Amino acid sequence: MSTRSAALLLLGILMLCQSARVPAQSRASSATTRPRDLLAELKPLPNDLARYKYLLTTMPAGGNTTARQLLASVEDQLGLYDGAIAAFPFDNRIVPPPKIPLPTAIDWRAENAVAAIAAQANRHRIVMINEAHHDAHTRELTLLLLPKLYAEGFRYLAIEALGSNDPGLMKRGYAINGSGSEYLHEPVYGEIVRQAIRIGYTLVPYDSDAPTASGREAGQARNIYRQVFAKDPRAKLLVHAGYAHVDKAPATSVTTYSRWPCNLPDWPASSR
Repeated sequence: MSTRSAALLLLGILMLCQSARVPAQSRASSATTRPRDLLAELKPLPNDLARYKYLLTTMPAGGNTTARQLLASVEDQLGLYDGAIAAFPFDNRIVPPPKIPLPTAIDWRAENAVAAIAAQANRHRIVMINEAHHDAHTRELTLLLLPKLYAEGFRYLAIEALGSNDPGLMKRGYAINGSGSEYLHEPVYGEIVRQAIRIGYTLVPYDSDAPTASGREAGQARNIYRQVFAKDPRAKLLVHAGYAHVDKAPATSVTTYSRWPCNLPDWPASSR
């Protein structure tokens, strides 16, 4: 074989190998860009520690918003509170328009939130408190309000994290793995459940599994109505929810469930 023929043969082999590798690389690229369903990946894991270790070892560098929130929530459930805040430094404060002057110390004064809310509660039938799912400190207000609002006639506590598959909860007096979402594993959230039952509240699971955000909000409102006001029209209700579910002026096109009651019959007018 001549030198030229050998060179052409070698070039042909290299081109063949290269063409054989391209589809594999393309498939690999497609696989790596496909969105991951971390919730589905975490579901079969047996406990919070296993979920924590899995997220630490598999979460992409930097992580996206969902991954960081999941990691922060698991850290919160394990009592790693500082790590949870560092993993997901969530801040949804709204910056006021420049034309609106900020309050000054002359115009406003700090008050104890528990005392202030309890003082106004007797004029309302619904009180809604929200939390950041990864920050246990945001649950302390609800825990401290329980006895105060009970004294004002509130008898129902609707909890977003509760599920509807634990009929023994009220008799048992505390949440277990099957009582609802993993958020209940965090000690302060568990204490809200225990103290509410001890004080005498009726607990109301109300979350919805609707596939869309708007559908979930509407489902939550209907569930609260059916389980509380349809049965007890004069009821007084405390709601413990997550993030923006309690917003009356949504920042997105999704109508939060605190606004859906306006379209439901016999919903307390004071909530509108």
